[in-house]
Amino acid sequence: MVGLRVWVLVLVGCIFFEGCLGRTIVLTCGNDLKNQVESAKRFDVLVSNGACKWTVGQVIRIAIPLTIKGVHVTLTPGVVIPVFAIFSAGVTISDFTIIGNRNSVTKAESLIKVHKGGFVIENGILKASSSHGVRIAPIAGGDKIDGGIIRDLVGYRNMGNLLFISTTNEGRITTKNILVENLRAYDSKFKGALEVSNGVQDIFVQTIYAERCVFAFGMHDQGGKMHNIRRLFLNNVVARNCGFGIQSRTSIPHFDISISGVIIENCRVALQINNLNWGRLYDVRVIDAGIGRTQIAVLNSDNMTVRDVAFIGTSSNGNAVLIKNSSSVRVSGITLGERTSFGIGMTFFETIKSKFLSADISEINLRAAKVEEIKIVPVRPTGA
Repeated sequence: MVGLRVWVLVLVGCIFFEGCLGRTIVLTCGNDLKNQVESAKRFDVLVSNGACKWTVGQVIRIAIPLTIKGVHVTLTPGVVIPVFAIFSAGVTISDFTIIGNRNSVTKAESLIKVHKGGFVIENGILKASSSHGVRIAPIAGGDKIDGGIIRDLVGYRNMGNLLFISTTNEGRITTKNILVENLRAYDSKFKGALEVSNGVQDIFVQTIYAERCVFAFGMHDQGGKMHNIRRLFLNNVVARNCGFGIQSRTSIPHFDISISGVIIENCRVALQINNLNWGRLYDVRVIDAGIGRTQIAVLNSDNMTVRDVAFIGTSSNGNAVLIKNSSSVRVSGITLGERTSFGIGMTFFETIKSKFLSADISEINLRAAKVEEIKIVPVRPTGA
């Protein structure tokens, strides 16, 4: 949080000494938006009257702190560029609509790319991106990103995520201390509302919603030594008619991931948890579970806590919960509703360190399972 605190102190000092107060400028509809933004001065507030609609064919580079409010921008068909690229701390973009060109290009590019911290992006609509709506990641060889706010964004028909957060240089240039509030994504073809990757740290997320996407929330890494994600706190997740509610496509351990307040409705798979050590999963409702797949899989996740999980409505005849290659897992409060049709309530693969009889499992109600409430798979002897 050091970078964010420094930037806040700079802003307070500027306001106190009246040294950083910019002009308020009404943008001109008929003039080129790129020229108007790039000719602004530090701390200017650029405001659209709401009637202007611009078409942009070149990236708008923001290299000074300023505010942009109320713009409606459409990306020129056939060009592969971001609309805005942020290279300065202290940039705010709010009350905007940006429409991409996913149907006219074969290469992917995000609509907004953020390369510096201290930003605020809020109250916006992002449509038809050939990649992500907003992508946050440092420039290779540049400064880390420390601090920023994303809130009240809606995405429609983007190829990628509404919001994607990552690092650079194999995780050596970090991204951390990002606050995310209220994302809603619809019809993302390959991704979802939010995805984090490759060693981001201290990400605080409140309220995301996804419908007809691949997932609501996703994690992934490329297996690098510094790609461990640490201290991510995710609260209030709703996924409807998605492939996954939450998906972690990870190959190395990640630490201190907390997920709570989850509703997964009519999705193929509810949660795929992989390589989350010392993670916490609380307060999950799976409604009308998908067909033929394990709904909650906890894989390769030592010291994981799973608490207060209920399956409601209809389900397939598959497995409700799977725990595999995970030691010292704590499970409590899992309930199968009367209308569910799971064959097995929970499958538990023992490890050398964790046998079922010594596992911390309590307050479970799996009586609705049609074949077996709990299936225990013993650890194979060495050399077997």
